Amino acid sequence: MRIKTIRVALGVVVLSAVALSFQNCSPVAFQNSDVASSINDLEVPIINPEDPRCSFNGQDYAEGQTVTAFQSSSVPFGHVCNSEVRVCRNGSFTGSYPFSDCTAGGAESCLFNGQTIAHGGRVTAYASSSVAFGSNCVAQDRVCNNGALSGSYAFGTCSVGAAKSCLFNGQTVAHGQSVVAYQQSSVPFGQSCVSQARVCNNGVLSGSYANNACSVAPQKPQGPTCSVAINPSVLRPFVRVGNRCVTSNYAITFNCNADITKQPNGIRIQTFKYYKDGSSNYRGSSYYSQAYYSATGLYPGSNPMVLPASAFTMNSARSVTISAEFLLRNYGSDEAYHPTYGCNYVQRYDLNVNFYVGDPTAGDPKLFIEGTWPSLSLPAN
Repeated sequence: MRIKTIRVALGVVVLSAVALSFQNCSPVAFQNSDVASSINDLEVPIINPEDPRCSFNGQDYAEGQTVTAFQSSSVPFGHVCNSEVRVCRNGSFTGSYPFSDCTAGGAESCLFNGQTIAHGGRVTAYASSSVAFGSNCVAQDRVCNNGALSGSYAFGTCSVGAAKSCLFNGQTVAHGQSVVAYQQSSVPFGQSCVSQARVCNNGVLSGSYANNACSVAPQKPQGPTCSVAINPSVLRPFVRVGNRCVTSNYAITFNCNADITKQPNGIRIQTFKYYKDGSSNYRGSSYYSQAYYSATGLYPGSNPMVLPASAFTMNSARSVTISAEFLLRNYGSDEAYHPTYGCNYVQRYDLNVNFYVGDPTAGDPKLFIEGTWPSLSLPAN
């Protein structure tokens, strides 16, 4: 049962009561206005058992009215507020949810390398902080979802390493730059230096040539051109002496068109010998090369023959005569006596002569005269 408060005019009540009390007494005239003017209106509670009320969060609701109630006043971000409709029935609401309002919590932000990322925001992350030159930084897009970042890459920046330079004969070659290299450090006069461009690619040089410079040897001065006089002009017969065959002395004179200026200290003999049999038919040939040097000159080699100073005679600045007996020797000896053909089996000597002067400091022979020295042919009788 609920007590209902109503507002009534107290004067009317009192007046009615007075009228009832004195209705059988002597007549007295009462003026309602007099009573009403002296009595204030009063609120009088009235109990009405036919009108039960419901109360929810400090508000009254009549029978049959409804309210939407919630299971909790708040839920985390991403969750849904659970609600129910409650109906006022006989002074009580149906259902049990106690809250008139429910709010969803805000989404949490994310933290990446000290940087705050709002919910729904994204950041570019990298698999590593640096990569070698020629490689690419691998990136990943990480998205913040209520405090959790997608992906796994941990670095906020990534840099590509610098390319390595190359070293070529003490010279630093930057990446992408080239250097000219040569196959040889020097070439003879008349030839060309062979080059290649070697390019540096991150510390590795292309190509293979190893020399950073190449020079062409200077042209040697043109030596004299000489004519040859042989005395005698034919090969004299060999004469047997024991087991050897010997012949008379020869002299070969070179007459040149330019000054020779200096007596040679050594010569090199290259000889082709052509042999015949007892019937003067060609039988075969042989070749040998032998070095000789004078007592005052130098010429390294195996078993070189020493020439006496008299082997060379300077006739003039442009003429030299060589004692030719040794030219017909085979490694310093006469021809051997042949048991079948005896001593008369040499058909022709073809000689090529080069003149040298010794170089004591270097230990190597140097060509003294680079003239046009003709080959000498001494035919047999």
